[in-house]
Amino acid sequence: MNNDTTKLVEFAYEVYKFDHTYNYSDDGRVWRNGEALKKSLTEKAQSMNLSISDKMLMIEVFKTLWNDNKYRQDDDKWELIDANHIQWIYKASMYRIIGITEQDYLFIPAGNQ
Repeated sequence: MNNDTTKLVEFAYEVYKFDHTYNYSDDGRVWRNGEALKKSLTEKAQSMNLSISDKMLMIEVFKTLWNDNKYRQDDDKWELIDANHIQWIYKASMYRIIGITEQDYLFIPAGNQ
């Protein structure tokens, strides 16, 4: 791991609570604010120089937060979300922000992808 575990968990929570659907808003202010915050989060992730193990820890935090949501259905579990799932926008956005790459998928356990 390249980073302090506490800071990684805090940052994962920050990424998780970001409004990943901002770009679907018809309000220009929401879109501009979303773009600015996404850029800020992405830059923070880049400045942290996240290792594969850092990213895997953050994914576990995302997974825990997602699955612990009492409003989730069984078919909405993190492990079941893939590119064809209606909830993919959230998972894909979190992955993009922290810099998950095609190369990273070689090291990420299948249940987290």
